[in-house]
Amino acid sequence: MPGPVPKIDCDQAQVTIRAIVRGEDSNPERMALRHHVQACEGCHSDYVGSMGTLASLGHEKRLDRAIREKAIRKFELKRSIEAVAVSKKLSRGRLRTLAYPAFFAIMMLALAGRLNFGGGPSVLAQSPGVWVRGHELETDAGEARIKVGEVMHTGPEGQALISVGETEWRMRGQCALRLEGVANPTMRLAEGNLEMGGPARCLTRLGVIRGSEGSVVLLQLTQDALGIQIAQGAATFIAAHGETELLTGQSWSVDAGGNLLRE
Repeated sequence: MPGPVPKIDCDQAQVTIRAIVRGEDSNPERMALRHHVQACEGCHSDYVGSMGTLASLGHEKRLDRAIREKAIRKFELKRSIEAVAVSKKLSRGRLRTLAYPAFFAIMMLALAGRLNFGGGPSVLAQSPGVWVRGHELETDAGEARIKVGEVMHTGPEGQALISVGETEWRMRGQCALRLEGVANPTMRLAEGNLEMGGPARCLTRLGVIRGSEGSVVLLQLTQDALGIQIAQGAATFIAAHGETELLTGQSWSVDAGGNLLRE
């Protein structure tokens, strides 16, 4: 028979909540946390907010680690089977037949200036506590390549630099992002502090911020409000009521009702 669920205090509860966000919790830890948050209002609010962050980033499967790990194993097994099937099916002669036209096509596009060899979007960890796809990045490992739909988040002391074309994004402290677009650089901010530089868009649950060429915009998103500070250039805030131009030196806030207020 299973033993009694261990009791934990608020400090242990906060550690377990962060472990769930990173996907590092175990079943006994989660059971202890569930019992704790039923009686502790403060920890319950943090727990609900963290689960909401994972859901808003499209990571509902991470709410149950067993389901997430099973899905990953299934995907990797399918990919391995497909790779073996392709390797057996294609002979060397067919590979040469496919490779030569592709090579010359790439060369022609490159000479015409239609291909970008910049390497694509990347994220660079500038301190410990930076995660991509649930894996922590080493600060001395160089840039990691990212794709549309992938999620990045930082811990309380984490800092990261993300490059998408001519746009740079700086994550500072507790922050969670998802890359939504590359051709028109777009991020979705779920929570935390973010600096956006250059022509890009940032999607939030309270509205959209669109930066201009040479602009620098500082954003802080909490459960209750969105703070916007224009450090350089100009930006536009887009919501259901329309568009508002934000200029250098201005500070704004958006309340839970979507109202834009000048500070």
